[in-house]
Amino acid sequence: MNNIQTSKLNMYKAVLHVCESNHVLVNTIPASAGILQELTTAISQIETTSLTQGQNTTGITQDKASLKHNLAELAAEVSGAVVAYAVKNKNNELRAAADYSYTDITRYKDSDTIHCCQIILGKAQAHVTELIHYGLTPAKLETLRVSVDAFSTIIGRRQAHKGTKVAATKDLDKLYEETDILLKDILDRLVLPFKKTDINFFNKYMHARQVIELGKRSKTEESEPVKA
Repeated sequence: MNNIQTSKLNMYKAVLHVCESNHVLVNTIPASAGILQELTTAISQIETTSLTQGQNTTGITQDKASLKHNLAELAAEVSGAVVAYAVKNKNNELRAAADYSYTDITRYKDSDTIHCCQIILGKAQAHVTELIHYGLTPAKLETLRVSVDAFSTIIGRRQAHKGTKVAATKDLDKLYEETDILLKDILDRLVLPFKKTDINFFNKYMHARQVIELGKRSKTEESEPVKA
């Protein structure tokens, strides 16, 4: 949630508190019970959705960076052996296809990193017997395959988390819109009669309806003298 949304949520809670604290009075309006229940549900949904929106993906990002580094080192090592074999055997096509450095691999976008590592792995697997003489074993190629899969998996997880947060942000916007309508077009209108019958409650309600932005002082606070 941003600051304005947090301030609005505080206002929703203040309104609910005022109404619940004066439930005998408010219950003289039969429709109020259902409306306040909707407000209670909306507040709960907003808080739950904000937790999803605020999920910290720092750990996933750090894991991805570490996996990419390890994958690039391993892929560059395999590439080096394949290129050495290709040069030795004057296989320029193989050399061009498999020639990737650590720097190349780490600078690529994640999807391109996976693609070039798969190319390196495929070329190495096609010459696995010959490459044993260049220091590449089937076990090392299997390690590269596992590393590629692990990197692909964490990219998927990160993308899924981003998608979840985007969806939660849209859900929050809708929840705030619906709750604003609930207050402005329904509850605010229902409490109008109390301006004549119970001005004390009406003033408390109107005060609760103020949205005080975080980090800003209310007019009341600004007008109060600073105490020594």
